Amino acid sequence: MSLRLVVYDATDRVGLRRGRDGGAAGVEVGLAPAWWAGTKLHALLRRVPYRARGVSSWEEALAFAIEAADTTGLPIAELQAWGHGGWGYMDLGDTRLSTRAFDVLPLDALRARMTEDAQLWLRCCSAFGGREGRRFATALATRMQRRVVSHTFVIGIPQSGTHSLLPGQEPRWPLEEGVVIRDGEPVRAKSSSFFAPNTVSCLRLDRPAGW
Repeated sequence: MSLRLVVYDATDRVGLRRGRDGGAAGVEVGLAPAWWAGTKLHALLRRVPYRARGVSSWEEALAFAIEAADTTGLPIAELQAWGHGGWGYMDLGDTRLSTRAFDVLPLDALRARMTEDAQLWLRCCSAFGGREGRRFATALATRMQRRVVSHTFVIGIPQSGTHSLLPGQEPRWPLEEGVVIRDGEPVRAKSSSFFAPNTVSCLRLDRPAGW
């Protein structure tokens, strides 16, 4: 028996969007309430030991995962992180998981509490997109010595470009997947759709086999 864990960015809440003159330009509706509701749905649908928590940083997220394993005595089969990201990184609050953070965050302690076939799933926009995303995927799989999963597209209800990588593997997805390229350079990320490659719904609990 092993744990399935979810952390989500609890700082992403309703707030004022600032205009160019510094004044309020409108209201931004954060995703934290939707992510909270999603964890409750996961809890109802899963038939395995499961825990979830809203966090404000990567440090808090990893501390939660480590504590969950230690208090239950169970290894971690999966850690999903829900939040915002971009090519080659994922943010939780004001903190960022990128190759620069590998020696700062307690990734070794997390790995020590994971099963050999465990996976780390970054459910965020575009972390595996473009050249930066491919480098990040390779480096993260090597650092964790576990399967890593994320997306090449901007995600929402559909989550496209879902790919995983094991340590020692090279990315198999096209460089241009999920990316608008002009004159050989990436200029912006594409939005997910149900017709795009490797698309799952935000309601799906698990990575499809083979992806």
